[in-house]
Amino acid sequence: MSNFSQKGVALYLTLILLTVILAIVLGLGAILVSQMKTIRGIGYSVVALYAADTGVERVLKVAINNPIGIQPRYPAAGFETLGNDAEYVVEVFCCDFLANPNCYYDALNPCSLPLTIYSGCKAPRYCVRSVGVFKNIKRAIEVEL
Repeated sequence: MSNFSQKGVALYLTLILLTVILAIVLGLGAILVSQMKTIRGIGYSVVALYAADTGVERVLKVAINNPIGIQPRYPAAGFETLGNDAEYVVEVFCCDFLANPNCYYDALNPCSLPLTIYSGCKAPRYCVRSVGVFKNIKRAIEVEL
């Protein structure tokens, strides 16, 4: 009788073992998929940061090519789409001349239109805020000049 009562035990043990192995593999798969999404997001974040940096660099190029005292001019704010769906939006803010009398663009031309006055800008001339976007990931850089 003891032989008859143990028939099929190996099948049950095999099913239990396969279920445990399947659960482990599915758990590891879920972890790997989430890690892959995180790594992809980090890559997108780097591209967005470089797009924001491009916006700041383009404003700085205008500022360097138009130094104060020679041909006073504010750098232009703007928006540009770069390759691979990356883009940036640059805003140039004039510091609040009334709140900070040391804030100026040049001695003869204090902060004036068309730039928006931004009271949070403590720079001697103006603040540049650039936001880079890539695949719905945004990164921003703010520079005081």
